[in-house]
Amino acid sequence: MKQLQEKMTRLQSLAGITAEQAQAALTAADGDLLDSLLWLEQTGVIEHSGVGCWSTTGGARPAPQPQTLTTTEQPRRKTFRDLLEPAWRFLINNRLEAFRKYDPTRQIQCPIGVLLGLVSISWYVVVLILLVGICLGWRYRLAGPQLGRKDINGVVSWIENLAETARDALKKQVDRHGKTE
Repeated sequence: MKQLQEKMTRLQSLAGITAEQAQAALTAADGDLLDSLLWLEQTGVIEHSGVGCWSTTGGARPAPQPQTLTTTEQPRRKTFRDLLEPAWRFLINNRLEAFRKYDPTRQIQCPIGVLLGLVSISWYVVVLILLVGICLGWRYRLAGPQLGRKDINGVVSWIENLAETARDALKKQVDRHGKTE
């Protein structure tokens, strides 16, 4: 009697059922704990686990099924959108900033994607606007997670300094010719 009570308690804890359901299952399975669990699954009292089963009672045993581990998260295939997303983020998150040399608070920002679109439509107009901006004292810098590095902006700064030196030399040349005449 004590052994039956222990099996009932064990079956209740394993299957999450009432004492009456545990007693009925053990009675139907002649006191076998594993067969009681199988009986509860077959009668629909508990949910089927989906794993192969074995019985300790006589009769033919089912062949063991190879078990494959299923994960809830299968690796998914990369779609065309997944391939374009990093490029899209690069084009939107990085930008070209233009500001006055002595007043960096006033600035114009243009995402790199828009700039590249304009360059692809009419590159000569964009380059001309950038060069005129340099001659008028505008400074440019690249900003953003990928382009806001010192080495990249150092090259932009070098080009601006070169343009400023050329502009000053041209201005001196014009002033010299204006005084000599």
